[in-house]
Amino acid sequence: MNIILTSDIELWSWNRSFEQDIKMGTLKLIELSEKEKVPLTLFISLSDKGYGNNDYLNAIKRLTKGIKSKNVAWGIHTHCKNLPIEYSNYSDNLKDYSEEEIIKILNWYKKELENLSNKKITVHRAGGYHIPRLNILEKCFKKTGIKMDSSLLFRDYSQPLKLNGLSEIPPATNKKYAKKRIVFGPEQMSKKEMIKFYNTAKKKTDLLVINFHSFSVYGSLGLKAKIWHKMPTFLRLLIRPFVGKIKENSKQKEIKGISDNFKKLVWLIRFLKDRGDSFINYNGVNVNKAF
Repeated sequence: MNIILTSDIELWSWNRSFEQDIKMGTLKLIELSEKEKVPLTLFISLSDKGYGNNDYLNAIKRLTKGIKSKNVAWGIHTHCKNLPIEYSNYSDNLKDYSEEEIIKILNWYKKELENLSNKKITVHRAGGYHIPRLNILEKCFKKTGIKMDSSLLFRDYSQPLKLNGLSEIPPATNKKYAKKRIVFGPEQMSKKEMIKFYNTAKKKTDLLVINFHSFSVYGSLGLKAKIWHKMPTFLRLLIRPFVGKIKENSKQKEIKGISDNFKKLVWLIRFLKDRGDSFINYNGVNVNKAF
């Protein structure tokens, strides 16, 4: 089986610490990639997601410009709040904008990341997996030179989808997990759940896209996310303002060491390598192949 290892690089709403969520997490992920000799795609958010971090853009540019690892590929991660371009800026989600604004956002991201990386940027993942309809996204990609998306949760086990001007290679999930926005990986799955998912996936596909987050290297997304997604939708809507207040008032946690999530990621990579699976990047996928 082919495996694509990815990580979204962004602030965590429960912590909002650039040092921990972004810098330390990203460098640790690159260190893991080099140690295990596996390619890693970093989906970079150039937005502070509306958390009021005024130096965020300059800080993320300084960090990404210093990444020289040959194992690392780059992708756009479109969180959309507080970008230095002319657009309505009312939402963090790409799907909430007009086609004209989506094109403007994608063009800006692409230009910035290509300047930082000196590489062509052709792959995209929307923040929160919130993409517009695929036919709209395809039109926008055609006008921005982006070729591939990796956001669509409601397609089982990373089975690629080919449109005229867009290739969709989804994060690995299935019907059981997609509605809860859980993808194959250690942030919200136990080792037992990952093994079960993997064994089922082998019967259905030869590709899995793992997604992780930079803030999960030292953070604990799993428990909070599980509790949140187990709640009925009406209850989540009811308590969302209170949760927001708690997040706003929460203090940045002192770093105590790498998380269990990251330890499970190390285990997962070695588990997959032991089974003879190949780690590739998005360019290694034949999207025309039928699964």
